[in-house]
Amino acid sequence: MKLLREFAKVFVHGTNYGGQPRTMSAHTGWTVREVERAQNLWFGAHPGIKRWHERTRDQVNKRRFIENRFGYRWYIFDRIDSIIPEAIAWIPQSTVAVLINKIWLRVYHEVPEAQVLLQTHDSLAGQYPSHLPETVERIKRCAQIEIPYEEPLTIPFGVKTSEVSWGDCK
Repeated sequence: MKLLREFAKVFVHGTNYGGQPRTMSAHTGWTVREVERAQNLWFGAHPGIKRWHERTRDQVNKRRFIENRFGYRWYIFDRIDSIIPEAIAWIPQSTVAVLINKIWLRVYHEVPEAQVLLQTHDSLAGQYPSHLPETVERIKRCAQIEIPYEEPLTIPFGVKTSEVSWGDCK
């Protein structure tokens, strides 16, 4: 089961971020033909992903930049044919980076007893006085930031704590 999960993680993540059959074949150990069939099934079940890829490709071709939902832009000066997978990945990655920084800023202003000590890709690590357990709920409220899609999206945010070490957080 663990092996299947690892395969699915590589296949789905790579496919969603524009991985072509040859690349996905090299990463999964499947033949190019098997990957093509699997991707056709995946995109058939999730047509919005393929439309997202096409929208991104159109934006890069027409405007030479892409933009995330917070309005940040990435201007593209490289050759377009080689940049599409990076452009596809940039949109969600930059959106999450902006979101995490907005959460950090809200925690800084609204929960002064909490200290953010580290930001890693899609999470924050920090500390607060353990005698103030209500701090966790205040931090969670700070994380309720909508991403301004047509149907606004709020990504769930969890807090793990430990009085021993970061490695012991549960």
